[in-house]
Amino acid sequence: MNFGRDKYPFRIVPNIEDKCIWMMAGVISYKLCNRNYLCETCPLHLELSSTATDENFPRIDAEKISESRPPMFRGPLFYHPDHIWVRVEGPRNVVIGLDDFIVKLLSTVKCIDMPRPDEAVRLGEYIAVVMQDLHSFPITCPISGRVQGLNSRLQKDPQSLVEDSMNSGWMLSIAPDDLQSELKYLMTGRRAIEWRQREIDKLETMINTLGPEERRSLGPVLQDGKPRLESLSKIVGPEKYYKIVLSFMQPDRGSE
Repeated sequence: MNFGRDKYPFRIVPNIEDKCIWMMAGVISYKLCNRNYLCETCPLHLELSSTATDENFPRIDAEKISESRPPMFRGPLFYHPDHIWVRVEGPRNVVIGLDDFIVKLLSTVKCIDMPRPDEAVRLGEYIAVVMQDLHSFPITCPISGRVQGLNSRLQKDPQSLVEDSMNSGWMLSIAPDDLQSELKYLMTGRRAIEWRQREIDKLETMINTLGPEERRSLGPVLQDGKPRLESLSKIVGPEKYYKIVLSFMQPDRGSE
């Protein structure tokens, strides 16, 4: 990421130096990276990210990443409140996808409409659309920039988004316009864990508001904090299902 002289946010750091991702996220005040953004080898990164190893907070398992991955998954993992994860591989490259909470609500995916490579995308705008037989769900862009690459596997096998959304089901990579200023809109570490628990509680509350027959048919949908909702659409009906999913994917619009 290149800053103009009048816009450069860290006055005491030369432009040619690599700034620590945690510094750009505002977690620490000053640190340079001398590891070429190989964050998994950095003691500071391991220490700061240790709070995000809660069993209810998924982490990317490098050994499970398939051949469809970008060249390397590395760096901190951030979350957008519309259930998009953002993997920072460096100041000039981030990878995004849907988190495993929301894809278990989606259950099935028939098609995914994604932007073209080199297309400009903006924070807060729709970047993709996930399509089912009866519904389409827009995906919010978590970072402004230009699309660098797409996961071709999703075009051939859209259901892989649901089956392994945190690894081989990644969606696309972006060259950020201003990563440092936009990371503040995302969550990581303890803040992300607490947000995820609130989302689980919200879903459980929704399930408890269903009628007795619906709840019995649905069965134990929450187990160890992991929703199992493959039959939700059939049980509550298409309209109610759409509103439930949208309330998580587009929380500011889901009640409309």
